[in-house]
Amino acid sequence: MQPAATYIFRTPEDSEGHHHEYAQFMIGIEGVTNLELDGKKVSINNSQGCVIPSSTYHVFSGVGVNKNLTINFDMRYANDLVKRISEQPRTFSLDRSLRTFLQFSAMELPEFSGSPNIGQDNFSNQVIVILTSMLGDRIFNHLDKRRRIDLNWINTYLEKRLHKKISIEQLARESGISPSYFYTLFKEEIGVTPHRYITEKRLEKARLMLETTSLSIVDISYETGFSSQSALNNSFRKEYGYTPGSVRKSSPFH
Repeated sequence: MQPAATYIFRTPEDSEGHHHEYAQFMIGIEGVTNLELDGKKVSINNSQGCVIPSSTYHVFSGVGVNKNLTINFDMRYANDLVKRISEQPRTFSLDRSLRTFLQFSAMELPEFSGSPNIGQDNFSNQVIVILTSMLGDRIFNHLDKRRRIDLNWINTYLEKRLHKKISIEQLARESGISPSYFYTLFKEEIGVTPHRYITEKRLEKARLMLETTSLSIVDISYETGFSSQSALNNSFRKEYGYTPGSVRKSSPFH
């Protein structure tokens, strides 16, 4: 398929279910389309739309006469905003300005005819760009302004797991923030990337253990999440300008 295509789709009344490799936005223009998406029942109408991530199974059926504006995205070519919107199944409300834009667009967009090349002309592409931007503003902006990095919680989370591999994606989700936005927000608020911050915490704990315990440098490297003593040595020297061995020599446990 092409990177993106938008068109008008009439949902059949008979229930169907499938999944596809592309992400899809479905937005009600006329009538009602019912979906079961991610275990939840959703109604698409002229006040609500939904996002179906790639490979997400969904069941759908139309209620009488209906019309939906549908956008398919090949995620290999999607921009960061589309990827962020499509990270999870979601619904969104259509305010007055969005509904006005959609009604105007629907008059000019082609109706689906089974061709994979439909809805890829210049007008369709402009609709995709404008609509994606409008959706991004409505889905994220009011949330992002309230979002803050809870550094106390993150420090507690890390302290319990520094001996393990730590996934930035899991840390983001545990914080209630999408992974892509978490990375941006963390760097803006804390001043370093999440990866850099975790490395700093590992090194701080390693130095403390060198100064206050009799554990070997090899054991300390594993206790603080480094793959080997050599990996600890390299990071330690780069951060502090001296080696773990020099810290150990000056400690009471030498």
